[in-house]
Amino acid sequence: MKKLIRSFIIAALAILVLPSIVPAQQGMQAQNRFEQALRTTDDVIRRAGEIINQSGLERGRQMLNLAIELQERARNHGSNSQFVIGAKFTLEARDKAKTAISLCRQAVENENLVKNQLEKTDNLINRIGSHFTAGENNSAQSLFNAAKENQRRAWELYYNRQLRPALKLSRQAEKSLLRIAEMVKNRAGRNNRIQNQILQTESQAEQIRSMIRDCRSEEAERLMAEADKSLEECYQYVANGQYKQARNAIRSTRRLIRSAADICGGSGSQWQNLNRLSNEIEQVGQAILDRGKDKAREFYDSAIEYMEKAENHCAKGDTEACAANIKAAQMNLEKAKRLIGI
Repeated sequence: MKKLIRSFIIAALAILVLPSIVPAQQGMQAQNRFEQALRTTDDVIRRAGEIINQSGLERGRQMLNLAIELQERARNHGSNSQFVIGAKFTLEARDKAKTAISLCRQAVENENLVKNQLEKTDNLINRIGSHFTAGENNSAQSLFNAAKENQRRAWELYYNRQLRPALKLSRQAEKSLLRIAEMVKNRAGRNNRIQNQILQTESQAEQIRSMIRDCRSEEAERLMAEADKSLEECYQYVANGQYKQARNAIRSTRRLIRSAADICGGSGSQWQNLNRLSNEIEQVGQAILDRGKDKAREFYDSAIEYMEKAENHCAKGDTEACAANIKAAQMNLEKAKRLIGI
């Protein structure tokens, strides 16, 4: 009987004590989880602070301040044993701190992107700038100066942390510079072609000059003196990038050389034929340009090319090659004239 009574007493005590032990254990577990979460969030906030101090990103700092505020609220709830609510706030604080870190990393990536673009454009400016001479004034130079100014402004925006407009402006400058590079490339090609034409013309003048000395014609000598002066103008026009004027000066020089050679009877009547051919080419040229027919222009350009070859051959005294090229020039000129209805 006594044993039965003791068992009842123990059971009753267990019933009374257990409900108080379980909540206490649950409360301890909640506190442990809360404190662990709080420490983890503190670590994340500390790491975010280091990254933001390096980057100086204002948006990141604002997000970090919000994380710190939420973490403080979490700590207050924990002090009041409100561990579940505190855990909720510390997780929110951790998310904000991670967002701050993500913003800073993205900003660093964006900054590197913009800086790489700026350096790329700078290299392009240095490469293209070497093709321009001091005091040069043409469309390419004007575009180049505008691109440099845009790039200068892009660097200013970059230093002021305005990355997006800096990137846009530098890319605009790069686009302009690439167009300028193509213009410089074409100009170099034109320069080489015109330089070759000038050298050919100068070679013709030297060959005709020896013939004129034997001829002893004052008029021929006067024409050659004018040709020499015109040659000097050719070089000056090329140096200034005035290619249209240079081409006109080359034609004028060759006309003077042909006239001088014609006076002294160089290569029989072929210099007279060249003079007539040159005059006809100049007369037809404007009409071809006005009509704008590409095929006619091709034949016209071929006529000029054959005429120049004929001049070189005539100057060297190669009458057969001179005559053949005169004939080829005349044939191409006739084809061009037919296409435009002349």
